[in-house]
Order: sequence, then structure tokens, then C-alpha cells
Amino acid sequence: NVSLSKFSLAKRDSGENILNFGSFDVSGINANLAKASVRKATLNQLVVNIARQSDGKINLSDLVVAKKKKVEKKKKAQGEDFSFKLNEFALNAAKVNFSDKALSPSVKSVLDKIQLNAYDVELNERSWLRYKLSARLNSKGYVKSAGKLRRAPLKEVGTFELKNISLKELTPYLQEKAFVSVDGGKLSLKAKTRYSKSSKNPDLMVNGSLELQDFFVNDSRDESSLVGVNSLKLKTFAFELSPNRLYVDEIDLKSFYVDAMIDENKQMNFSKLAKTADSSESNETLKMEESNETKEAAFPVKILKVNIIEGNAKFADYSIPLRFKTDIHNLNGAIYSISNSSQDTSYIDVGGDVDEYGSTKLKGSVNVAKPKEYMDLDFNFKNLELNSLSGYSAAFAGHEIESGKLYLDLGYKIQNSALLGKNVVMIKNIKLGREVDDENVTVLPLGFVIALLEDSDGVIDIDMPIEGNVDEPDFKYGALAWKTFGNLIVNAVTSPFRFLGSMLGVDGDALEYAEFEMASARILPTEREKLDNVAKMMIKRPKINLLLTPTYDEVGDKKALQLGKLTDIVMKKSGATS
Repeated sequence: NVSLSKFSLAKRDSGENILNFGSFDVSGINANLAKASVRKATLNQLVVNIARQSDGKINLSDLVVAKKKKVEKKKKAQGEDFSFKLNEFALNAAKVNFSDKALSPSVKSVLDKIQLNAYDVELNERSWLRYKLSARLNSKGYVKSAGKLRRAPLKEVGTFELKNISLKELTPYLQEKAFVSVDGGKLSLKAKTRYSKSSKNPDLMVNGSLELQDFFVNDSRDESSLVGVNSLKLKTFAFELSPNRLYVDEIDLKSFYVDAMIDENKQMNFSKLAKTADSSESNETLKMEESNETKEAAFPVKILKVNIIEGNAKFADYSIPLRFKTDIHNLNGAIYSISNSSQDTSYIDVGGDVDEYGSTKLKGSVNVAKPKEYMDLDFNFKNLELNSLSGYSAAFAGHEIESGKLYLDLGYKIQNSALLGKNVVMIKNIKLGREVDDENVTVLPLGFVIALLEDSDGVIDIDMPIEGNVDEPDFKYGALAWKTFGNLIVNAVTSPFRFLGSMLGVDGDALEYAEFEMASARILPTEREKLDNVAKMMIKRPKINLLLTPTYDEVGDKKALQLGKLTDIVMKKSGATS
């Protein structure tokens, strides 16, 4: 039996304590020249202090300084084999203190209550040892593992469990690169592990389930909310290496929210989170992204199904004259087959409520890895309150909207970078509010435009198809949509008869006037058709007021009037009755 107690190891120059333990007991030693065995070895109350210094180096890295020497491998002499067996090794109540002084303020983590038991530890390469491990992380999280291990060739079969691992401690590391803080967040994991070098199967296989609860991310500058997840469950997943693969059968994403906001300078809150990076680092990141785009994913990832349950999203835009806010809630649905492989297509079917009485729906399919190669998505909104969009109408046309309902049916079809967009807009019972007094806003004649567009039921129905190539350097869908809408407004204002005529399938320009014979007020049959068409327009557009502007031909009408008068005089003097 051998016992060593109250052992302590410190760095010579600073006196910093590296490790210490209460006792190390070895019992049941039985040895001779060819064979040795130990019944049990127990290490009690081990404490290891690990620190990352301000220069990024670990305090253990310079403990041993040794010169490298070339060691020749000696052949074993016959009868030289030596066997050793440790029946049981126990590590009781061990503790690891980790301090990261490279961060400001420094971060401390503690892994304690470490209990490790290993059985049948042998020098024989093909022998298996059994192990069991448990530990506590930062007072609340727990780690457990059990299984068996073979040294050579290396094989492992076991189980691994994490429970209630706090993610709040990630905040200092995230803040090195971004203005974010993690509030809450508990990670739990259960998995079965297997490792074995193989030419047929993956070398490493991890199969299990994962759960994340109460995870919230805030902007660290003002602690405003960004993203929150009450519950995220990976019901079953398979993680594999050599060859690489991550496969997730099903994910339940429950009670999440996203809070997006555009500020007065037209910047979205998410775009301002990253801290200024070194230019060389940015260039390197850019090169990596370009490299990743030019080759198929080296690590295939596929998620068979994501269930979206009770999701919420808030959006605010403070860059417009009237501040805009909307709340999308009760988001439910599913996304199928999410993959980074260009051979797979994802299917989306998600819907929810907007504000108090509106609704939204996103449905369709897309190649997530290469959306420019294929996309077919329909995105619609129903029964939205138009007064919530007053900010955009004020910024675009200089008018508030007092009331009305909005329906949008948007479609995005992309095939090999060629885009065909569908934008069907329906507005019901719109009523304009006050005109906005802002020197930066161009006031458009919205009242006139509404009169041209609105039918007898108070409905405005606009169909704006959009085509383009998404590979063009200056392509921006939003700008293209606004340009198309702007052109529609301009055409309606500058050429109202042409605009209205297109609805009836007639030449609108011809409706701008009615022709008469010289010096005659009789409506010709050809002109009666025009006036009937104008009447139909006015029935369909009851808010239109028709202004008649009489005109005459100074030469032609004068000559016709003179001829008529002369004819009357001649007829009178001749005594003719007809």
C-alpha cells in the first residue's frame, strides 16, 4: 500500500498554485518483474487551477520545458512483455477552477463534485476499461458519462448527458465580437456515443436529443430584447464524423420571439451588433465566405422538420415621418427538409396573426443552399389596418391614412436567377388623413389616385408583376417594387383616361375628347360609344368627377356657321320649304 497526502504543486517563479489534493491512496499492490496489479487507486479532493492569462496563454503551458530528442523505437525482445492491471481507479470530490484573465472583467468557472470511477485498466492494448463520470458545472449544471473504452485500436461506446448547463456565462466571449448579452438559457443533452475507425461506417457517431430553455439575447448597450426562445427541442439527432454529417429528425421551436427595429438613420438593430473588426480579419472572413460559396458543403446538415409553435415577431421603423410598429403573433406551422445541400428543396407552411385582426401566411418551396437557382414562395397578408402604415404613406406620398384595410398577395419565383415577382395589392375603404408638413416629403395627389383606382365597392385592386435578374449588381427587389408602384401612380396621374381605358380594354387616349361635326352639337354614333365607355368608368369609379371643357375650331366652326347661315338666307329668299 502507498499513500501520499496533502500534496501541492506551485509555479516556482510566482508561487501560483497549480494543483493540490488531500490524499492519493494505492492499495493491493502486487508486482514482480513480469506482472503487476493494483486492487484500487483513489485520489481524493483534487483541485486544479487553470487560468488563461491576459496574453491568451494558459498557465499550464510553460510548466515543463524539455529539449526534444530523437527517440529510436526499440524492438521488443522475446519474453520482455510486461502486464499491468488496475482493478479500480476512483477520483473523489475533485474540482477544477478556470479563470479567464484575457477578458475584462475576468471570468471564472468551476467544475466541481467530480466523481470518476474506472475499472479494469490494463496495459494490454485490446483490453476494455469501464468508466463512470459525474460532475457539477457552476453550481447548477450537471455532466454525466458512462461507457467502456479500448486504447488500441481506439474504440469507445458510451452515454453522455448534460443537464441545466447555463449559457449566460457565454456573454463575455460573445462580447469580444458583438454587442450582445445572454440572459438565461439552460442546455440539456442526452446522447449515445460510439467511436471506431472504420472504412464502412462513420468513425464517430453521436445519437441523442437536445433541449434549450429560456434563452434570451439582448443588445448589451441598452439591454433591449433581440431574440428569445422559451423552448427548443431536438427530439433526435445524429452527429457523425469521417464522413461528416448532422441529421436532425424533428425540432420543436416553441414560444420564440424576434424584435427587429430600423432606427432614424435607416439602420436595423441586428446590423449594428457586430463590433468593428480588423480589416485583415474582415478580408479573411470574406475569402472564407467566397470559398464556401464555390464548393458544396463539406459538412452536410439536414433537418427533416421544424415545428413552429406560438412564435412572435415585432417590427418597428423609426426612419419614417410617422413611426411604424407592428406585432406578428401566434405564428404556427412547419418547415420541412432544411438542408445545406443544393440537391434538397425546403417546404414552408407558416401562418400567424398580425396586430389585432390581421393575418399572414408564408407557403412554398426554396432551395436553401442556392435560393437563386430555385424559389417559389407565396407570402400574403389579410385584413391589415391601413392606419398602421401611415408612416410609409406619409414618407412616400405626404399623407396619413385614417382608416382602411390592406390585403397583400406576394409571390417570389426564381429559376436560375431569373425572377418573376407577383404583387397583388387590395385596399378596402381607404380614408386619407391629414397632409404631412415635411420639406423632405413629396406630396402626391393621393385623393385623385384613389378616385381613379377605387371601384364602386370601395375596393382598390392592383396587380404589379415584377421581372428581373437577381445576379445584376444593382438589383434590389424592394427598390424595384417601389419603382413599379411609383410608375403606376405617375401614369395614373398624368394619363388618367389611358389608365382607366386599360381596365375596359379600350383606347384610353381616345376617351379624353369627343368629336363633333363643325358647328354641330349633335353627338355622332362613333362618339356615343366613347361617352358610354366614360359612363361605365364613372359607374366603376364613383369618386371620379368629370370636368367638361368645351372647345371650338376658330376657322372650321366659323366657316361652317357662315355656310349654315348663308344656306338659311338662300332658302328663305327662294321660298323653299326644305
